[in-house]
Amino acid sequence: MILSIFKTDLHARLDARVTAGRRTLIDVYWAWADKYAITLRDLEAERGAAVNRLEIYLQELGYA
Repeated sequence: MILSIFKTDLHARLDARVTAGRRTLIDVYWAWADKYAITLRDLEAERGAAVNRLEIYLQELGYA
């Protein structure tokens, strides 16, 4: 009977830990999705703007 109680308690604890771990993973993945949610068009636009700023800077320095 004691072993049955321990088994039930252990099973409940393991389920709780697994559930908490899954929630943590889900939260991490959502954070990554929010952090890295940028489209290719946005990246290309930012790159184009950086190229333009660099060209202007190099012209001011007399390199272009």
